[in-house]
Parts: sequence; C-alpha cells; structure tokens
Amino acid sequence: MKYIRHDLIKIKMNRRIFATATLLALTIIGRAVFKTNAGNAVANTTSSKTLPLAKLQKNTLNEVSGEFCIKLTLHRQDSSWTVVNTTELTAAELHQPEYLKTFKTGFSEPDSSQLIKLTSPVREYLYYRKQAILNQDVSKLWLRYPELKQNIALNHKYQSVKALDSNIEPEKYERLKVKVAGDVAEAIIHGTESYLYQPSN
Repeated sequence: MKYIRHDLIKIKMNRRIFATATLLALTIIGRAVFKTNAGNAVANTTSSKTLPLAKLQKNTLNEVSGEFCIKLTLHRQDSSWTVVNTTELTAAELHQPEYLKTFKTGFSEPDSSQLIKLTSPVREYLYYRKQAILNQDVSKLWLRYPELKQNIALNHKYQSVKALDSNIEPEKYERLKVKVAGDVAEAIIHGTESYLYQPSN
C-alpha cells in the first residue's frame, strides 16, 4: 500500500515537473518568436516609413503668395451685376502709398443692400480668376466675362508655376469698398492670394 501511495506521489510530481518544463519551454519559445516578430515589425515599420518620407520630400510643395488690389467695374443687368472691366495694380504700384490712396479715392464701405448685391458677383469673379491661374487657361474666364478679353494681365500671372491649389483672402487688408452710380458700380478688393505648386526639380 505504501509503495502504491509512493508511486502515485512520484507520478504527480513528474506531472508537475513535466507541466512546469512544458510551460517554461513554451515561454522561452514564445519570447523568441515575439522578439523575432518584433524585430520584423520594427524593420517593416522603418522601411514603410522611409519610402513615403522619401517620396514626400521629393514631392514637397512650395508656396508663392502676394498682395493684390483690384478695381472691378460692374454693370447691372436686370436684377444682377456682372463684371465688365478690371484694373489690377502692379507690385510696384501697391508699394506707393500716394498712388494707392488716389486709386481708392471716392470709395467707401457698402451699405447692407449694396453689400448683398455686390458681394456675390465679386466673389464669382475671384473664383473664375483663381481657376484661370490654377489651370493656366483663361478661356473660361473670357467665356464668362467676354468684356475682359482686353485684359491680358492674367495671361502672364504666375506663369512660372503650375499651381495645384490656392487660397484667396479678398479682405485681408481692408473691407470691400464700392462706388455706385445708377446701373454702374465699382468695387475695390485689397487682399492676398497664395498658390501651392510642386517644384520642377
């Protein structure tokens, strides 16, 4: 009877030793596998980050920006207004305070009714002007505003870059100023514009 009990104890101990040894072996194997996978993960992460980073550096966008001051002449057609002429100051003219002051003489901030009527056509003009610069194509601008075909300034503006996107702040320097006389209105917008482009090199 004692021998049987002794054998049972030995069997139980052997089972515990076997279980412990198995657990220890699995732990060691698990750590080794984890370490290998972790190493691969680091390598993979590094390589996956390196390629897009190199690509990003290659495709980094630059920005060109500047101030503008444009005088728009609008005619009333039925109940709406449309742009029929524009005068845009050059960079040199913008930095001559007396010239700028003379350019704006007689203009004032619109009253609420004028603001409602003139803001929309002014912003529409800026939209078509922006598209002409982004696409380096003035045809849609001329199609919308045939009277502006004599204005060739846009044909040369930002021609050195192929812009991908832009941002225009038409009232960066001052609020919209207008001068209204019957069916003719003039509006001055004095703001900034910036264009994102990808360098050719």
